Amino acid sequence: MKCTSCGAEMLPPTRKDGVPYPCGLRDALLNGVLVHECPECGEEEVDVPRPLELHRCLAQAVAIKPGRLAPEEIRFLRKHLGWSGVDFARRFRVTAQTVSRWEQGKIGMNMQAELLLRMLAPTLPPISAYPDEGAVPDDHQVPRMEIVQRLLDDWSEAVDDPDTPIAMDLRGGTWVGPDAIREVCC
Repeated sequence: MKCTSCGAEMLPPTRKDGVPYPCGLRDALLNGVLVHECPECGEEEVDVPRPLELHRCLAQAVAIKPGRLAPEEIRFLRKHLGWSGVDFARRFRVTAQTVSRWEQGKIGMNMQAELLLRMLAPTLPPISAYPDEGAVPDDHQVPRMEIVQRLLDDWSEAVDDPDTPIAMDLRGGTWVGPDAIREVCC
């Protein structure tokens, strides 16, 4: 394997933990992934197996985390669903400017909208192509009550800690979320 930066031959991969994952979430870390390192320039390339499954697990972890959603988490969940800002605004009956303000942290998302996003993101399949206007996807799923109940139970005790990373583990070729959500979603 050649380095994409300098063209040198990469070293054999090593398995690493705590590898930052650039998905738009602050402090998303991957454990147990293979990392190729260039001996010449130090560039690292990470093998991310099954990225769709990883994003599904990340969305579920974000959806049931305690505390309010951070702006980048709102954006991540919207993008996970495959919605543009205009799509999101239409579905949530707000303006595109309101969505932009939520995602930039200029205003907070109201509680009802946040709960709805938390329920929809881990349960609706992401769209891969835009359907005709008014079409309903065949694979529409009902939100899982375990996730909803967990949100409602933990909401009043939630402590905001934006510096707590979301670490996803690769075990036996399968992505596994944080301990708190393993039984519910992964």
